[in-house]
Amino acid sequence: MGSLIFNIISVLLGFVFIGGWLSELKEAYRVGEGRFRSWIATPQWRGFAYFIAILTLPWLFVQYSNLGGWISEVMDYRYALLWASIFVALLISFGWAYYLRALDIFERERTAAMLVTFALGCASTMLLWPIGDRLFDETGWVLNGSLWNDWWYCVIRIGLLEEVVKIVPFLLVLLVTRQVNEPFDYVLYGSLSALGFAFIENVTYLQSTGLNAVFGRALYSSVAHMFDTSVVCYTIVLANYKRHRWRWLALPAGLVLASLAHGFYDFWLISEPVKGLSIITSIFLIGTLQLWVIMKNNLLNISPFFNVNVKLNSGRFKYLVINIMLTALAVAYLWKFLLSAPDKANALYLNSLVIYAYVLLFVSLSFGNMEIVPQYLQRVSIPWNVMEFFIPRMESQSNISGSRVVLAVPENAVEESGRRWVDYTGKVNGTLVRRIVIRGFTNWYLFVPDDEAFKRNYQAYAVRADDASNQLNGKNYTLSVVYGVEDTSKISDGVLRRRHAVPEGLALMKAE
Repeated sequence: MGSLIFNIISVLLGFVFIGGWLSELKEAYRVGEGRFRSWIATPQWRGFAYFIAILTLPWLFVQYSNLGGWISEVMDYRYALLWASIFVALLISFGWAYYLRALDIFERERTAAMLVTFALGCASTMLLWPIGDRLFDETGWVLNGSLWNDWWYCVIRIGLLEEVVKIVPFLLVLLVTRQVNEPFDYVLYGSLSALGFAFIENVTYLQSTGLNAVFGRALYSSVAHMFDTSVVCYTIVLANYKRHRWRWLALPAGLVLASLAHGFYDFWLISEPVKGLSIITSIFLIGTLQLWVIMKNNLLNISPFFNVNVKLNSGRFKYLVINIMLTALAVAYLWKFLLSAPDKANALYLNSLVIYAYVLLFVSLSFGNMEIVPQYLQRVSIPWNVMEFFIPRMESQSNISGSRVVLAVPENAVEESGRRWVDYTGKVNGTLVRRIVIRGFTNWYLFVPDDEAFKRNYQAYAVRADDASNQLNGKNYTLSVVYGVEDTSKISDGVLRRRHAVPEGLALMKAE
C-alpha cells in the first residue's frame, strides 16, 4: 500500500516537475525575445536537452547495439564488475561533491583540499575493523532478533562507530588547515568525508548486487551518510556561532544525534522482526532531506563573506540534481549492458526509475528550495502537515537583492474594502538593499528610496510582491505590499518583527 501511494505521488510530482521545466523554457524563450540561438544558449534549455538525452540515448544504444556482454567476453566478469562498481561509485561521489561545491557561492574551496578530504574519508573506513573488533566483536555482540538488542546494536555498534570514524577526517581538516573559514565549510568538508566513507561502501554493494543498487546507494545511503555527518558539523558551527557557554559539548552532542539518526535508518532495514516495515526508513529519509536543506541554507545565510551581489540560483539545483542522478543511472545501465545482456540492463534501468522515482523527484525539488537571507537562521524542523511533508514546495523565488526598482501609485487608484494604497501619488526610484523575513515569509525586501521626501518618518520600507509567483521585470508593474520601517536596527538575525513594521498599503513595483 505504501509503495502504491509513493508511486501515485511520484507520477503527480513528475507531471509538475516537467510542467515547471517547460514553463521555465517558455519564459526563457520570451526573455530572449523569440530568438532561437539565444534560447538554446540558456541554462534552462541546456539542462532540459541533457535531461532528454540522458534518458533516451543510453536506452537507444542498448536496444540497437549488439555489444551486450562484450566486456565479459574479453576479460573476467568479476574483475570487470569490480572496475564498473568503482567507476559508478566515483561518479556518485563526484556528482554530490559537484552539487555541494555549486552551493558554496561566497568563498569557493580549492579542489585539492576537497580531494584530500575525500581521500581521508575513504581511508577512515580502515579504522572500522580495529575499533570494532576491540570494542564490540570480542564481546560477541550481534544482531539476534531481539528488538532492544538490535536497536542499540544499530545505534552504537553501527551508528556511533561509523559517525566517529567519519568525523575524524573533518576534524583533521578543521584543526590542521585553514580551509574551514566559513560556516558552510563545516557541512561541505563533513559531507566530503562522508562521501569518501560511502564510496568504499558503495563499491562493495554495487559489486555484490551487479550494479542493481545504484539508485539505492546514490539516493539513500550516500545522502544519509552526508546528512548524519552534517548533523555533527552543524551542531559544532551553530554552538560556536551563538557562542553558547556549553559549546564544548557540541561535538559529543552532535555525535549522539547523528548516531541515533544513523541507527534509526538502519534498524528498519536489517533487524529481522521489522524488515517488513522498511518503508519507515524511506519516510525518515524524506524528513532528513528537509532538515538537511534547512541546515545548508542557514549556514549560507550566516557566511562572513556574504555579498548581496552574489546570487544563489536555487531553482537550477532541482535540474542539476536530477541530471546528476540520471547520469549515474545511465552509466550503471551501460556497464550492466556491456557486462551481461540487454534484458538484465533494461531491468536495472526500469526498476530503478519506478522504485526510486518519488525519492529522486523529492530530492531534486527539495534541493531547489533554498533562499538566501543574510543572518537568518530558520528553525530546523520538518512540517507536521502530511501534504507538506510528502510534497515539497514547488515554486522558487528569484533573489532580487541589490536591484534598482520603481515604486508607483497610480493617480486613479481606488481604495477598496480592506485594501488601501500608499499615501503617495507618482513614482519613486530606489534600491532593494537586502532580503528580510517578516512572519516567516522570506520574500520581503528592504527598500531604500532615492527621494528623501518619500521616506517621511521612516528609515526604509519593507516591500514584497502581493503574488510571490510574479517575477520582477522592467516592462510590467507588479502589485506589491508596502510596510514602513521606522528603525532598521530592529532587523535582528534577518527578521523584522511585525510590531516594528507599519502597514502603508499597496504600490506598483517594477525593475528600473
